[in-house]
Amino acid sequence: MSTDWNEVQRAHYDGFVDEYDKEGARRARGYVRKARILREALEGVRGPVLEIGAGTGLVSALLAPTLPVEKYTALELSPTMLEAARTRASGPRMEFVCGDAMETKLPSESFEAVICVDVVHHLGKPVEAMREWLRLVKPGGRLALLEANAFNIMNRAYLGQEFELRVFLNTDDNLRAWATEAGWSDARVTATPTYTPSGPPALARVLDLVDRVAVKIPSARKFAALWLLSARKR
Repeated sequence: MSTDWNEVQRAHYDGFVDEYDKEGARRARGYVRKARILREALEGVRGPVLEIGAGTGLVSALLAPTLPVEKYTALELSPTMLEAARTRASGPRMEFVCGDAMETKLPSESFEAVICVDVVHHLGKPVEAMREWLRLVKPGGRLALLEANAFNIMNRAYLGQEFELRVFLNTDDNLRAWATEAGWSDARVTATPTYTPSGPPALARVLDLVDRVAVKIPSARKFAALWLLSARKR
């Protein structure tokens, strides 16, 4: 990722904290779902976990307290976003680091898992980023990330938004190929539940059930809202 592209991202998100949180509140069920998917993907992990691009901590606050891990590190490029995350998700096992996903400057083989949500499409060089994340995990360590699905019609909303343009490269084939080229093993991409309208809280379980059923239908699976990329380090 070039410095210029970094600055595009940093400049946008430094001034986007309040809007980001308001949008997060409108999509609260979505963040609950993302945390649940990652929790399942991290089953059995007990060592330190690194979240890349933690933003304002919307996922961190839901996920970190539920994981039986020794440390949860939230890394974020934007200082203002990171401060919001520190306020939202602080805890005894939490660590907050201001850093670049492409060059974290964190010690090699210091994590059991690296996770991120909607980060890869903000990176100009995803293979180089995933290679850096591979450096950070111990042998046998895991990668688990969620990304918007380029085939999902909801993502047409990103057209014309400079900092979101790369979302249209998020095909299952591309994500798998990037991880494999970066050196990760057993890279798998699976569709995750589609997003139905938030609806009344009383209907949340029904709406979640609809989502879960939808991704089991082959003809609908390709259009799910999110991909889950999972991989391991040999």
